[in-house]
Amino acid sequence: MILLVVQEALVRYTSREAVLLAPTLSIIERSAILALSKICCVSASICAQHLDLLFKIVKSHIEFGAKTNIIITLADMFNRFPNQMNERVKEIFELLHDRDVYVRQ
Repeated sequence: MILLVVQEALVRYTSREAVLLAPTLSIIERSAILALSKICCVSASICAQHLDLLFKIVKSHIEFGAKTNIIITLADMFNRFPNQMNERVKEIFELLHDRDVYVRQ
């Protein structure tokens, strides 16, 4: 259920026009994204399975609150699974150059 809601939100927020029609996430979408990112901190296999999805969400036109929550969780995952996250260091540092000022803070 969580994956379904997260994937639906990702589809909605990949295009700039879609963001103009629905600028904010619903509480369910926001909660599902946070739950998925926290679940990824539990197990290395779950993290490997859904890490691409989390990076796609962060790179989409989603609101800054959800992006910052994912970035914080990515830091937790980097602390918990350093060998697995080491491959994504470049992508993590690219997040520091996000176009939204609130995400960079």
